[in-house]
Amino acid sequence: MGARYGHTMIEFDAKLSKDGEIFLLHDDNLERTSNGWGVAGELNWQDLLRVDAGGWFSGRI
Repeated sequence: MGARYGHTMIEFDAKLSKDGEIFLLHDDNLERTSNGWGVAGELNWQDLLRVDAGGWFSGRI
């Protein structure tokens, strides 16, 4: 989608869960963009899977 608008790069933040799984999240904490709380990297992957990080989004793209 970005190439259609002339974008040539993408930026993202990769993090590690407490048990070593890689995931993408800009913030260190979960509060701003999800229904979770706390430092994301201090949670196990199975706990992160239970966090809703997209239910609030309207889908306008």
